[in-house]
Formats: sequence, C-alpha cells, structure tokens
Amino acid sequence: MKNSPSSNTSSLTGNQEIDLLLTNLSNTFNNSEELENLKHLFASEIKNHLQVKLMNKKLFNMYSSKLDEIEQLNSNLSVEIEKKVKELIIAEKFSNIGKLTSVLAHDIRNPLAVLQAIVTNLEMKDKDDKKYASEVKRLYATIDRINEQITDTLNYLKDTELVLNTISLQTCINEAISIVKIPEEIRVKVSQNDETINGDFHKLEMVFSNLIKNSIDSIGDKSGEISIDISNDETDISVIIYDSGPALSDLNKIFEPLFTTKTTGTGLGLPSCKSIIELHGGTITASNDPKKFIITLPQI
Repeated sequence: MKNSPSSNTSSLTGNQEIDLLLTNLSNTFNNSEELENLKHLFASEIKNHLQVKLMNKKLFNMYSSKLDEIEQLNSNLSVEIEKKVKELIIAEKFSNIGKLTSVLAHDIRNPLAVLQAIVTNLEMKDKDDKKYASEVKRLYATIDRINEQITDTLNYLKDTELVLNTISLQTCINEAISIVKIPEEIRVKVSQNDETINGDFHKLEMVFSNLIKNSIDSIGDKSGEISIDISNDETDISVIIYDSGPALSDLNKIFEPLFTTKTTGTGLGLPSCKSIIELHGGTITASNDPKKFIITLPQI
C-alpha cells in the first residue's frame, strides 16, 4: 500500500504548520523524486533557520542576563562612590574639627594648669581643716574630669597613624597604671606572664589607662579589685581586664561614639580604644559574669 503524502512529511521538521505546507506541496508535484528532493531541501533550510533562531534566542537570553548583572554592578558602584564621597567629606570635617579642638584644648588646659597650682598651694596652707580639704578634693576631681574629657575628645579626633615597635605588654600596662590615680580602696593585680607584640606603645598605654579608669569609675567609692591577665593561645595574645564593679549595661552600645552611662562622660573613650585596637589588627569586646573587657592582638 502506497504511503500518503502526509505520512511522509509528518516528521520532517517537527513543526506542524511547516509539515502541513510540505504536505500541500506534495499534492502539487507529480514527480515523486523531485518532490522528495524539494521537501528535503526545504526541510533542511527550515531546520537551519529554526536552529539559528534558537541560537539567537539563547544568545539574547545570555546577554540579557549579563546586561542585568552589569546594570546591578553599575548601581552598586554608584552607591559605593556616593558612600566614599560622604566618607571623605566627613573625614575632612573631622580633620577641621580636630584642629579646632586642639586649639580649644590648649586654651582650656592652660588656665586649668594655673587653677591646679592654686589649689595645690591652698591645700598646703591648711591641711588640718577637714571641710577645706573636702572642697580641695572636689576641685581636684573637677580639674581631672575636665582634663579627661579634653583627652578623650582629642584622642578620638586626632591622627590614628601607628608608630610600631616591639613592645612588652606588661611594661605598657604597668606604665598605664602609673599615670592613673588609683584610689587606696582599690587593688590592682597584673599578670606575671608577659608577651611581646608589634604595637604602638603610647596608643596602647592610652587604651589600658582608659579601661583602668573605667573600672575605677565602675567600682566607685567602695573597696574593690582590678585584675589584668595576659595570655597566649598560640593564635592570638589576649589581655583581659576584670573588675569587681557592677555589670555593664547596654553591652551592644558601649563602643558607639557619644554613648555613655556616666553623667560626666564624653562617650568617646571606649570608641577610641576600639579604633586603636582594630588598627593593630585586634579586637576588643566586653561581657558580664564575670565583668570583663577582652582585647585580642596578633602575635609577631
């Protein structure tokens, strides 16, 4: 039995409309050989056309996807550029504020030094008057507080470039203790262990003195203890400062600039400490139970 034209063309292209067209052509031609040649030629051209069309579609989809990626990258780049420009503007403002603050600090500290000298003379004249001694003590505390606020502000705004040397942590901590007024009621213990690091002695001394002052403020007028441990865990060197004062509140905010729980604080002391430790490639965190500040620094 002879096959119908439709059965010969139904699977040539896989496209129903084109196969129908080929079927209609088969009804027009009488010479079956010419018809078959024409059908195969036509089917081949159609297949090539469909393949090219499919390839173009794939290329379009691929480049559309890449275009979306490029647009996203461009958008991200614009955001990053805007962020960096703002950072540069802020840095310039901070630089100008820092210069102004240095001038003001100098102008304030000069009369403070004179005032302190006067208070010292007054103290020496009448040591036996308890009420008088109490007032002198208050004056000293006020002068120290103003000086401390000036120092915190300057430390936060000043140039943060490090002067690196091989230093002893124990020596640095002991030096920090020597420049802080430790109340008689508070005992300070420093680890007998010592470690050397590559660091800026002056800036780390400032960090330790700041943390020791914080501990003293936390303990208050009560008797208490500050303990400083130095350890090496073969990956980092740790300095942990414990004190017997009350637990820290708002642990997630204490390193934020201008945040303070003190009535007289600037809120810049701990952010300065964090900045200095991070410049050394380290970290500083705080926790309670027991209350402590944990500093980690890289080994040499």
